[in-house]
Amino acid sequence: MSNSSLAKWKWSGISDHYNIRDHAIDKITIHHMAGNLSLSGCCNAVQSRGGSTNYCIDSNGNIGVMIDERYRAWTSSNRENDMRAVTIEVANAPGAGEPNWKVTDAALNACIKLCADICRRNGIKRINYTGDTSGNLTMHRWFFATGCPGPYLGSKFPYIASEVNKLLTTAPAAPAPAPAVKPTVTNPGTGGGTSQIYRVRKSWADSKSQIGAFKSLDNAKKACKAGYKVFDANGNAVYPAAAVAAAKTYRVKVVHDDLNIRSGAGVSNKVVGSIKDHGVYTIVADKVVDGQTWGKLKSGAGWICLAAGFTKRV
Repeated sequence: MSNSSLAKWKWSGISDHYNIRDHAIDKITIHHMAGNLSLSGCCNAVQSRGGSTNYCIDSNGNIGVMIDERYRAWTSSNRENDMRAVTIEVANAPGAGEPNWKVTDAALNACIKLCADICRRNGIKRINYTGDTSGNLTMHRWFFATGCPGPYLGSKFPYIASEVNKLLTTAPAAPAPAPAVKPTVTNPGTGGGTSQIYRVRKSWADSKSQIGAFKSLDNAKKACKAGYKVFDANGNAVYPAAAVAAAKTYRVKVVHDDLNIRSGAGVSNKVVGSIKDHGVYTIVADKVVDGQTWGKLKSGAGWICLAAGFTKRV
């Protein structure tokens, strides 16, 4: 399952606030940000509240990805809905606020196009807005005591459904060919290419720290000095390998209400369970992945994130 090609930006932060879906995507839930936030500002805001979203749209109509579409984001305060829905956070217009929480035409139009694209890629033939949870276009306020998506955007749901359905009855325009990417190469003679580019940076988010980009992973590794990492085109650190520390056994108290247990260290690994009891657990090894420390449970159940907000050492 891929993300929408309409999204030209992806959040570089780290979140454990999502799950593997247990239902096919057959709904869309549209939220508002309750502010004119940037794409990164939206992601950071929902992350700070212990949530997440699949997509976000700023007031200029730019679309970003926070949590890949193949995962259930924690957006609508309802597990059943979010397991089935792709969730979208839409920025409010500059200066807009209570009581109407208006959104710009650019953001609204981008939302309509994104909804149509989600439908096409997931086999949703038609948007059916019913005004309640029985339809496949849903609102946050139907699941939780909130005003989201605000009076203005909420009033546009019938229009959104109508416009999306119009787009679904017409063939999508063929996308323009992507321009060739010419990498910046610091080692003369390594050549160019677009099949895969490996970038050497301190972190994926810190593009200014980049000291080279290479077609050859071996050459990227050679250029990678202390304090730097090699990232692939998707922003994944591929070198150096994160080392598992032969940690002394220690204990942590879980402070998160629903902490995922994963099959390995890092959010790319499968969720194999969860901890909800706020108990104390023994860690027998730890490992840093993408700047975040993970701990291996003594029970052998898997790995948990040890970051602040999830656990504290006792």
